[in-house]
Amino acid sequence: MDALDDPQVFIPDLIANHARFQPRKEAVVCGDVRRSWGDFDANISRIAHALLAAGLQRGDRVAVLMGNRVEMLEAVFGIVRAGGCAVPLSGLLTGPQLSGLIEDSGAIGAFATADFREKLDALAQRPACLRADLLVAADDGAGPAWRPLAAFVDGMPTTQPAVTYRLDDAFNIIYSSGTTGLPKGIVQTHRARQHWAWSNALELGIRDTSRALTTTSLYSNGTWLVMLPVLFCGGTLVAMPAFDPKRFLRTVAEERITHTFMVPS
Repeated sequence: MDALDDPQVFIPDLIANHARFQPRKEAVVCGDVRRSWGDFDANISRIAHALLAAGLQRGDRVAVLMGNRVEMLEAVFGIVRAGGCAVPLSGLLTGPQLSGLIEDSGAIGAFATADFREKLDALAQRPACLRADLLVAADDGAGPAWRPLAAFVDGMPTTQPAVTYRLDDAFNIIYSSGTTGLPKGIVQTHRARQHWAWSNALELGIRDTSRALTTTSLYSNGTWLVMLPVLFCGGTLVAMPAFDPKRFLRTVAEERITHTFMVPS
């Protein structure tokens, strides 16, 4: 009977619907990259299908090790669309710290850019939970242990896979900053993220015409305060690769920003 409480449309479905009805509208802008809803959704589906083809099961955790870039969000939502749980981690962590959190989360795979790959490759031993066939390089310069993203998704469909979601399925794990000890993994379900998205959209007045600017790292739960609602509503997310005050002011004007998230300092 619990299944009767599940909504008919989950966040992965909403992304597909936005792509269907506004395929050419900008979904995500980061640096020089401008991704339309149609392309954003297609890339998410390719990643989801590739993960499923590799044997991903419902609830499997996959780490996302990237700074602010469009591919980071495509990896997160690709994992979720496949029925998995995304585990975004901070670039400020050392190799041993990254290894510890990957082990703690039980991630079976990772999407990583060069800065993260270097830290993991420098370890005497890679986290035992990681599968060798699920190590994906999200940018150029992949070493022999990492499969390039383009090769990983090559030939995969751009349609949404037939995956059923439940409200209590894990959507993501966000790690705390560890100010009171070791960072703690916070498991957030589809129920939590759906509520987070629509309640903050209502509270902040975010809608399909909104253009939200994120100045902080996309792995941070605070950043998701505007990231998830604006994508939930079919607006446009503008992510700064790194914060710079002058660039921020230019971006607000040039991109016609309506909402933003910043740290109070």
